[in-house]
Amino acid sequence: MKRVLLFPIFLLFFICAKAQSSPPPPPQNPPDVDQTAKADSSNLLTINQNPEFPGGLNEFYKFLSNGIRYPRNARKNKIQGRIDVSFTVETDGSLTNIQVSHGVSPDLDDEALRLIKSSPKWKPGIKNGKLIPVKYSVPINFSLK
Repeated sequence: MKRVLLFPIFLLFFICAKAQSSPPPPPQNPPDVDQTAKADSSNLLTINQNPEFPGGLNEFYKFLSNGIRYPRNARKNKIQGRIDVSFTVETDGSLTNIQVSHGVSPDLDDEALRLIKSSPKWKPGIKNGKLIPVKYSVPINFSLK
């Protein structure tokens, strides 16, 4: 009778001991990750000076508010919303690759694109004393009162 009781207790002890063993540690350098590329990509995000609209952020807001022409069709249909426009500020301050990354309607999207395309040249980004192109994104809100 003692042997019959000892076997389940031994089995239970073995299962509990196995469940508490720790999994093997992950490899230090996974073979599919290039460590040099990883270090370089984090370095790309370090910018000494971000691009800037002439006169600063307040002037940019004035430029947007003075330049927006609410499309007639969007006004008539009471279409409102926030449009995200992305672009690249090049080393000469010009804006390229202007596109809507999040739109609301074709009319409002087109107006946001027109407005950013009419922007004067920006002060370019600087990294380690050199002018660099920087991808930038701005939200433009369209609202009816």
